[in-house]
Amino acid sequence: MSIQIIYVHLYIQLKKIDMEKTREQIAQEQLSNSINYFNFNNKKFVEEFARDHRTLQQSFTGLCLAWIEYVGSPDYQFDGRNEFSHQQCEKIREFMKENNIYTNLPMI
Repeated sequence: MSIQIIYVHLYIQLKKIDMEKTREQIAQEQLSNSINYFNFNNKKFVEEFARDHRTLQQSFTGLCLAWIEYVGSPDYQFDGRNEFSHQQCEKIREFMKENNIYTNLPMI
């Protein structure tokens, strides 16, 4: 088998794998790859997102709140690398519960 045929076969297999991924998996991978760089600027990201469509901002806020709720839950597994995140999210999660702050925000 020639190298070109092997390459085409591999390319097709990789495309099949990509097609099997959900939108959520693809979005998670892209975000992880972006923030994995030490020069990723949270402030710039937030400023850019503030220019996005208002309904998308609402959806993103719901996603952030859902993440906080999940990381702060007793079932969340953590170690020394993300222990502080868990502790902070526990506090925020408790505040959310006490103040009826929900993760399912309305879509307008």
